[in-house]
Amino acid sequence: CSFVQQIIDKLPYKPSLIYDPFAGSGTTQIVASHNNIPSSYSEINPFMQFVIECKTNKIMEFINNLDENSEKLRRFVKYLNRNGLPTNNTLYNIYVKKLGTNRYFERSTLKNILQIKSTIERRFKDEPLLKSLALFSLYTIIVTVSNTIRRADLRYKYEEEKNYSDRNRCFASLV
Repeated sequence: CSFVQQIIDKLPYKPSLIYDPFAGSGTTQIVASHNNIPSSYSEINPFMQFVIECKTNKIMEFINNLDENSEKLRRFVKYLNRNGLPTNNTLYNIYVKKLGTNRYFERSTLKNILQIKSTIERRFKDEPLLKSLALFSLYTIIVTVSNTIRRADLRYKYEEEKNYSDRNRCFASLV
């Protein structure tokens, strides 16, 4: 955010609109909003469109009804703690087939991700706001719990870079 803020601060005028042609994760839109500057963007990647929507609109929508939404999420966490996650080998097999490999995740990790995702979709099927934000929370740990690592780009982790306790901590942080 500080990079975008520095650019705005260096302008000799306050822009009437900021347009980001490659919005990525929506940082420019967030900084523009904090500066009371209208913004628009283009982003071709549907996943990144989802990320931007969650970061810019869904979180504000959640905050507008904070107490009720927080209580619903607390009930969801209690439900998960009480009932655990369902097991579904069919989902795992479908995803491995679609990915064309199982190298991206350890088997148990991918199963956990799919089980959490499935539980979120079922539990919040009639509440799109909470469903989006719960899925967004899950997606924030995907690279951390995978066999990939972000450096200059995304690559497979070397064996010594795999930290299974980090994976467990990430899953626990969601709950």
